[in-house]
Amino acid sequence: MWNLVTKLIFHQALLIFGLDSIDVMTIVLKIKRELGIDINDEQLSQLGTVSELIEFLDNK
Repeated sequence: MWNLVTKLIFHQALLIFGLDSIDVMTIVLKIKRELGIDINDEQLSQLGTVSELIEFLDNK
């Protein structure tokens, strides 16, 4: 059961979590500060789901 829930969450659009543009920028800045990874606007526009964001970070 948890595996299915986890898969559903990873494939949910980031917008479904109720994030607004300020929330997204806070996440981007935290990623930069904590992980040293920059995400530009073009890259950010291509990251629509939690799993896409994780995959992007894994490839950096």
